Amino acid sequence: MHTSQDEFPLEWIGSSYKDPMQLPAKVRKFVGFALNFAQHGIQHSSAKVLKGFSGAGVLEVVENNAGGTYRTVYTVRFEEAVFAALLPEEEQERHRHAEGEGRHGRYPGAAQGGRGRSKGDGDMRTPVVNGIEVTTSSGNVFADLGLPNADKLKVKSGLMIEITKAVRRLDLTQEEVGRRMGLPQPKVSALLRGDFTNLSERKLMDALNRLGYDIEITVRPTADPVGHLTLAIA
Repeated sequence: MHTSQDEFPLEWIGSSYKDPMQLPAKVRKFVGFALNFAQHGIQHSSAKVLKGFSGAGVLEVVENNAGGTYRTVYTVRFEEAVFAALLPEEEQERHRHAEGEGRHGRYPGAAQGGRGRSKGDGDMRTPVVNGIEVTTSSGNVFADLGLPNADKLKVKSGLMIEITKAVRRLDLTQEEVGRRMGLPQPKVSALLRGDFTNLSERKLMDALNRLGYDIEITVRPTADPVGHLTLAIA
């Protein structure tokens, strides 16, 4: 499992922990990247403030796919975790009808609640927020979403998070980003929109080098039958 510094835990609201398994892999991957960004305190470029909620504490990510349009709602209002819900199809329909009336479905409503309480014991917490149970993430959002190569995806997401921080800190234009990273304009544009699925981990590491980062690769034996890929940010 990939671990990193300053990553907020993720909590899935209601049945949304299981709902994503029915969605296309492309949508689940997109949602995973957006939520992992939120866990690091960064707003994904596709995330927008949810209509009807004051401030920027409740956001939604909308992904269009050949099979339909999919919404993920999450909140960063609480200090201890990011709370997320991927709306099932019937909930999306209710949400679309509610938008014009300033109302929202059951999951976004839960995001407005307080810190909530916890029940159960052991490592698997089941907090209750406004009467709705939430499920604690495994620690890897991509594994939660049932995606293959979840460790690799989280490493890739971590690299992209650092690239995003560097670009914003250096206040680079798209042209400057392309020149420094050695990427053509279409890939730079896609990257800054949060679409980096066609860039390899090696290319992302090269991009970080070009933005003034050192990368150190550490290899060590493990007691597990199969080792894991991890990314640690100094």
